[in-house]
Amino acid sequence: MGAWTERELATLAEVAETFVRGDARRRARLTTEALERAADPEQVRQFHRLLGLMESRFANLILGRRPTPFTSMSPAARERYLLSWSTSPFASRRTAFGTLRKLMTFLAYADPGADASGNPRHAVI
Repeated sequence: MGAWTERELATLAEVAETFVRGDARRRARLTTEALERAADPEQVRQFHRLLGLMESRFANLILGRRPTPFTSMSPAARERYLLSWSTSPFASRRTAFGTLRKLMTFLAYADPGADASGNPRHAVI
């Protein structure tokens, strides 16, 4: 489908970190690998566009009233940003929020870890 840019991976890592703390870069990579293997090519293209919009100052100014790229926001601002999507009047933003939340949370708890010794989050449950 195409290479993932460092900027997209950084954005995806910050999304992952916002939903579940820790191992965000690994989860970003796992996400891109899963999408490339299992998602429809059009869905992957939409995911690339979504990450680009999250980093767009103009899109964030229009949709969120703040001209700040997602990766430049504080952790609290990123959380508010994503939570605002869950109640957005735009169905596409609500869908994007649900997709990101489910995917990032699933990968955070399903990942056996880099050395396959076990997921440390399982001890917390």
